[in-house]
Amino acid sequence: LDILDDEVMFYTYITDETVKSIDLQIWFYENGEWTSAGNVKGNKEMTERDIVLRVKDGEVDLIQVSETGQSKYTFPVTQDFSGSLMTVEERLQTTEPIVLEEEIVLYYKAATDDNAIRSETDFRELNCSAGMALTITFSAENVE
Repeated sequence: LDILDDEVMFYTYITDETVKSIDLQIWFYENGEWTSAGNVKGNKEMTERDIVLRVKDGEVDLIQVSETGQSKYTFPVTQDFSGSLMTVEERLQTTEPIVLEEEIVLYYKAATDDNAIRSETDFRELNCSAGMALTITFSAENVE
């Protein structure tokens, strides 16, 4: 029953023919800045797809589900949130319009040793000592 301690998020996106590819990125806050730690990028094969994010100790699973099957990608998480005084977590919980080339934040978690932290619409504006974020961007260009 370890899965009960994991953060699991489900997302469905529906697009039209103008969307040619998607880019899912994982970001970490390290050495005082947010940097991309990896991504899953590909050409869109269908107009509707489900994405499952599973955040657990030590790793993040990204699962893409379609009518033809599923793909799972695992990213290691090196950030230690347990020793921090405060943490904040935000996840996308509403329907967001898809705007080409505009990043949508699906999830972020940040920690600080200060006695206050506030949620932000842009995770890069957080005053934190550790952090992780997951974003998706839709593009009108095919991936080479």
